[in-house]
Amino acid sequence: MGSDEPQADSSTVERARRAVVVPFAVPEDSKDLGLGIAALLHAFSSVFGHNIALAQLLSRDGQGGEPRPIEAFVPPRTWSDLAGAAPPHDEVRCVITGQLEPPSEGRGSLRVLVFEPVSGKVLADEETSLTSEEAGLEIVAVIEQLRSAIDIDLGAARDIAHLGWDALESVLFAERCILHNPLRGGAHDRLASLLHLERAVEAAPEANLPAGRLAAVSLDLVLASPDDEKLAAAAERALVRAVADAPTQASLYEALGALHMRRGSVDTAEKYVHAALERAPKRPRLHAIAAEARRARGDLAGAREGLDHALTLCPDDPLLLTERAVTSLEQGDKMEAIRALTAVLGQHPGFPPAFMTLLGIATRDSDVALVEQLACEAAECQDLPSEVARRVLRLLTTTTTESTVPRAEGPGAAGMAPRERAECMVRLASRLVAEGTDAWAELTLARAKVGLGDLGAAREHLTNVESLAPASALAAEACRTRFAIEQPRAARELEDVVRAVHAPTEEHELAALSARAKTLAIDNDVWTAHFALGMAERRRERWNEARIALEAAVSRSPGATPAHLELVAVHVALGSAQKALEHADRACALEGETAKTLAVRATALLAASRHADARETIDRALALDASDANRALSDRIRKSTEPLGALARIRMALGLAKKD
Repeated sequence: MGSDEPQADSSTVERARRAVVVPFAVPEDSKDLGLGIAALLHAFSSVFGHNIALAQLLSRDGQGGEPRPIEAFVPPRTWSDLAGAAPPHDEVRCVITGQLEPPSEGRGSLRVLVFEPVSGKVLADEETSLTSEEAGLEIVAVIEQLRSAIDIDLGAARDIAHLGWDALESVLFAERCILHNPLRGGAHDRLASLLHLERAVEAAPEANLPAGRLAAVSLDLVLASPDDEKLAAAAERALVRAVADAPTQASLYEALGALHMRRGSVDTAEKYVHAALERAPKRPRLHAIAAEARRARGDLAGAREGLDHALTLCPDDPLLLTERAVTSLEQGDKMEAIRALTAVLGQHPGFPPAFMTLLGIATRDSDVALVEQLACEAAECQDLPSEVARRVLRLLTTTTTESTVPRAEGPGAAGMAPRERAECMVRLASRLVAEGTDAWAELTLARAKVGLGDLGAAREHLTNVESLAPASALAAEACRTRFAIEQPRAARELEDVVRAVHAPTEEHELAALSARAKTLAIDNDVWTAHFALGMAERRRERWNEARIALEAAVSRSPGATPAHLELVAVHVALGSAQKALEHADRACALEGETAKTLAVRATALLAASRHADARETIDRALALDASDANRALSDRIRKSTEPLGALARIRMALGLAKKD
């Protein structure tokens, strides 16, 4: 449907540098499809050469549950009222919204509206009917009509033109599942996305998009949770079933080859790779996996030879050049690898495999100069995938210039100045914030704004964190950061108390620290103050007083992981094993299964006499960090399950067993 309102002139088009897509309105029985089509555009398409940001407008149920994205048709007159959930108003130049009526029964329809948010000027308003057989082609056609008003490039999303509604519906549900969930710190439900994509492959075995997306998501799932064998097995089952449905799709064989390489099954990986090469001999990723298999066998010369041959078939391919740099790295020539990877990024800015390989080098060598160099490049590269930008930003936030290991060559050897580092963090975090509801990015952006002295903007981002991820560890950190902004002296004093409590301290000094913390908690009713008091009382072995203070901390901020961890030890000391386990489980849910949270959970399991579970949990902690403390805990757990000797059994029967 053509609009009667004036269309954009060339100057309007020139200014429209960022587009935002709002999840389309859908019928109640089709919820998530509107978010799915918006996610599809967000993942694959661009406007005026820039990625399309995703505006997730949030709502909660009456019980204050998890925020849920709204799917709605948002005309210009209501955009300004809702823009608080979207990227900053002055960064939005073009809003895409629409209504989707699925062709589930007979014909459906799609309307797409594009407008300028500030002026309200409608740039395009198109509508089409949808049929079950050609729904994908009809959606592509109506979106392509927007090109007269905005320079939209559908990218890989154009491949939905080959899909009927049955397959397309499954793809849209999958894209919704793949979206970032701020409460989980990852995709909403990657396992569910595998099932949806399996159905799409079954419905359209000849189409490239469902098979390619299933291959990519399967590998992403395994890479995101490398130690989760159940997830890896689920990904493998999905791919094997898809191969049976679509035996001509080389991407599925390729993914199976990569998956088996990750699991160390080199022979099986090569079987799938060779099967795929018969179908697609010029597919670079297949040659890269073959080279990886040779390296796994120690045949570095063979790997290089295979890559050189592959480069004759695919000249200057960045993936193959990256793999050759990895081979150089494994041959011990780190500087040659860095030079080669830098050259790849020079020709292909932001190329993820090269970027991630360099990040791996920087992480392994604690090379902060290289991290900072990559962060600067990432901040300048508009096409860098969000997950790579997030990885760079996470690494930058966890490194300090004091730990820099001097490099033989390369820029940034002197390290960033604090302001330069903060500005780089702002650019990276702003990009992630603009692309969706990312509470971690909001928190990082707030802290970077504090570093630049922009306290008003920092407060706004902290409010966004607490709104996006209430009762989370991120919300607790937002509370801590806000308190440091508003009461810097008290915040520093609380940090001093906690630091002193951890140091070797005499009883009278602990009593003074406890009194100091109690005064601060009375004057400042925030979780950090109650936590400091709980820590001081715990050191004094005043267990009930520690429990009261720490429970006050988690009542103020349910996501305060440090307080949950301390409550485990307190409840163990009080003989409340079940309560200890509840707090340990909560800490694992908040922070994930880190070496620390797993070790604390193992302690709680031991207190609950769940010896087998305690052994399994401490083993997982040791796999992440084989510290002296974790090894000592492991020894204690194993000794606790050893058969009792005769004398010990007699002592226990007589009630004389020595208490811990």
